Amino acid sequence: MSPEVRLEIREAVESSLEKLPAGTYRLIEEMVESRVAKTEKAYRTIAVILIGAITLVSVAFFKITADNASETVAKAIASTEVKKQAVMVEKLFLEAQETKNKLVTAAVEGLNAGESLRARLQELEQIDNIVRYSANGNLILSPRDGEVRLRRQNSSQDILLSVATNGVFTISDSKKTFEPLLGRYLIVE
Repeated sequence: MSPEVRLEIREAVESSLEKLPAGTYRLIEEMVESRVAKTEKAYRTIAVILIGAITLVSVAFFKITADNASETVAKAIASTEVKKQAVMVEKLFLEAQETKNKLVTAAVEGLNAGESLRARLQELEQIDNIVRYSANGNLILSPRDGEVRLRRQNSSQDILLSVATNGVFTISDSKKTFEPLLGRYLIVE
């Protein structure tokens, strides 16, 4: 083809494009609209996939970072003085609980021992010839048969004070017996 023919073809195509029929314009517009719609749909799909991927990566990153951070903090706390103090406080608390339990047990045992002692004292008061101390420290004699005997252990001798059933009061050691009301020795060895 010669350049003139080419030029004429070109001018004919351009002129025919300038004066297109209405149906061709609609066809071109529909083609453009469908292509734009497909492109928009593709962009929306890409955007959704991209947002999903970014969200997934962000969540995974946050989870891994949070787990790492909590492990690091736990290790740091375990190796610090705070953890040592917490362990010491817990140990002291357990010791205090144990001491409290021992005190409660000792108190119960003491109350039980006191009750049994009180019962024994009441039982002994019913028996003849009971000697006990009163609350103010005085010696109380509880004879039932009328005879009172007191024995005092001295480092060198044994001294016996007695009141017979007939009312005779005597003081004796291992060698002599003395009747203070009459003022005389009864037995001299």
